[in-house]
Order: sequence, then structure tokens, then C-alpha cells
Amino acid sequence: MQIPERIDDRIQDAHVVIKLSYEMPFQILFGNFYDNVIKSGSYDSIATPDENNNTSATGNRIMFYDDEIKFILTDEILFINIRDNYIGWNIYLVKILEVISFISSNKSILISRIGLRYINVYEHYNLKDITKFSFSFAQPDIKSKRFNFSTEFEYENTNVILNLVNDYKNEDSNFLSLMDIDCYANKNDFFISNNDLVKQELSNIHKIQESIFFSLLKEEFLETLNPIY
Repeated sequence: MQIPERIDDRIQDAHVVIKLSYEMPFQILFGNFYDNVIKSGSYDSIATPDENNNTSATGNRIMFYDDEIKFILTDEILFINIRDNYIGWNIYLVKILEVISFISSNKSILISRIGLRYINVYEHYNLKDITKFSFSFAQPDIKSKRFNFSTEFEYENTNVILNLVNDYKNEDSNFLSLMDIDCYANKNDFFISNNDLVKQELSNIHKIQESIFFSLLKEEFLETLNPIY
């Protein structure tokens, strides 16, 4: 199917998880990372509680942020998240690669996993009206009003966790439906300093995200999102 370059999205959350492997003490790794972020002059920082106490003696870890993204480095994970609004993949990818550059100067660090997760929320929509997914019991006369469906599968050599939640009530008592797609690729470890490979892996996993998402949507609903091809 033809995938749009842009739609009026309903993305509530989009984050990248990069699992790291290295042999140096974490305090040294984080110190170098911190210095590079501060030198860039692009991000503010704030201390957040850390139950694992893996960043500082005070039991806090440092979250960096600007108007578009926020990110945290722990002893195993580099976590990058959008803030209030999705900024589009092309801009988001540039920001992700910039954050990775703060650590990629250390040529001994390996990446063992890259994950990309998108959560789309649709207010006042029933999933049966906007997606091709159907849910039924053995008794055909039983119609489910609300459901929470979860499945894991492999697609294009990538592990996918798909969660569909239909017609649930949020804190404001509004009824919402949710599409949550989490894709992660377990590759042979590769060096984080290999910029071309890092970009390629991120782009590949995003294409898989797009393929799954758009294959789930009904064509008539997709048209209401004003797709641009």
C-alpha cells in the first residue's frame, strides 16, 4: 500500500529506547555524556527521582529537554521521548541522532537493541469504525463493546508488540480508543559510533512502524486524516 508522507496524527507518545553495552564505569560514561550535552547549549536539565540510584549519589537522575524532546541516560538505556506534540519523523530523527552523538564519540560503546514505540489515541472513536481489526467470541450473537487486545509477533525480522484498547474512559470521563505499536530489533551488537548504521536501523524500524499502523487503518478513516502523499 502507498504510505502517506504526512497525516493529521493522533500521536500521544513516541519514544526511542536504545540498549547499550560497555565496560567502563557508568559514572565516566555519564560524565562525558553530560559534558557534551551541556556544551551543545541546546538543552536544559532537571533532576528526577531514580529508584535504582544509578546516576548520582543523591538518588536522582538527569533528564535533559528542549521544547520538542526529552531524554535520559541510565546505566543500560538511552531513552528519547517527544514532549507535548509530535514533530514529524524527519525532524524527530535528526533530534535522535543529535542525542546519540553526545555519546557516540566513545567508540567502545555497543548498541544491542533499538526500539521505537508510538501510541495513537482517538477520542470518541470506536476501533471497529476506524481499523480493520475485528474481535468476536465463539457465539456470534455476542458483541464486545470494550476490549483490550495485545499480541506479539515478528514482522520483517523485527519484534512487534501491538496493543489495541477500545472505548475506555480516561480521567476526564471521555471515551478513547488507543493503538500502541512497539517495535524493537535485536541485532548483533554494533558500535554506536557507526553513524550510518545507526541511522539505517532507526529508519528501518520506523518504516515497519508505518507499515503496521497504516495497514490497520480503514481507508475511509485515513482519508479523514488529510493524508499527503
